[in-house]
Amino acid sequence: MLKGLSNYSAGRLLGMGMTLAVSAGYEQYINFTDFRSVEARVTSVRDRCYMQKRSGGEMVKSNEYDCASVESAVENNAIWRGASIVYDIHIDLQFVSPADGALHAASRDLTAWPSGKRVRKGDVLSIRASKSEPDIIKGI
Repeated sequence: MLKGLSNYSAGRLLGMGMTLAVSAGYEQYINFTDFRSVEARVTSVRDRCYMQKRSGGEMVKSNEYDCASVESAVENNAIWRGASIVYDIHIDLQFVSPADGALHAASRDLTAWPSGKRVRKGDVLSIRASKSEPDIIKGI
């Protein structure tokens, strides 16, 4: 009976693995066939961050500040040194859509800087824009 049970579990794991692989493969297929890589110009960036750390068994959070101030505090302030930073970043973009060749706007809310680098107004980022729907983008 134990052998049959282990075979059943292995079969379920294999089935779940195959389902995940097919889903990921389909997503990559759609990404390749329906979207094209284009450059987008950053029109505005709003960033708010706060620090959090454990103190006395409780999670302590700071007030929200701009992310540069929070990053500096984590490095230089004795009270917050070593704390984790929680990012809330909103980026507005403009790009030329491959669907209609016209200029369109989009925005993204992120929990980290793209590629780990701070983004500023005027920067150019690579995004994936839909070939058929002018306002649809993926990723940054």
